[in-house]
Amino acid sequence: MTKTNPHNLDRFFSGTVEDKMERMEELYNRHGAQLLENEAITKSLALLREYAIKLSAQMKAMNLGQLCSKCASRTGGGCCSSYMEANSDVILLLMNRLRGTTVSRQHSNTDECCFLGDSGCILPIKPMFCLNYNCIHIHALATRAEMNKLEQLAGRILTEQTRLETILLQTL
Repeated sequence: MTKTNPHNLDRFFSGTVEDKMERMEELYNRHGAQLLENEAITKSLALLREYAIKLSAQMKAMNLGQLCSKCASRTGGGCCSSYMEANSDVILLLMNRLRGTTVSRQHSNTDECCFLGDSGCILPIKPMFCLNYNCIHIHALATRAEMNKLEQLAGRILTEQTRLETILLQTL
């Protein structure tokens, strides 16, 4: 593998979701086995797995999967609208793929984020915006303790996925 030319970063962070999923699959098919032999990457993926499980449990306890899916299905969508799917990038999708997640469009509704399934987001490693933003509906239904825990868990996973993104960009 070679160092990524900074001028080629557009290929990871621009284009349609279909373009990004296609590029992610190309990278996975070309470099996946080699990436999964890299100790720094596998350690980071193990941490992300642990953190994602804890974040998912908190989100489930707060019933966010159903709340977000219901909100997104309304006319005009919600926070999980098709605009949000554009916040995914090739490297984020690759992290999910390396983690063992099948990254695929969950529906054909162009108003909702394509990664939003019936019980919430299918991406254990979520886009930065999704980890940093909690809408008024979430705040209205959650206790302060629940919000504090959600934000702490989201921050932990965000920190580690940023670290892994750096490793992947340097490696590819």
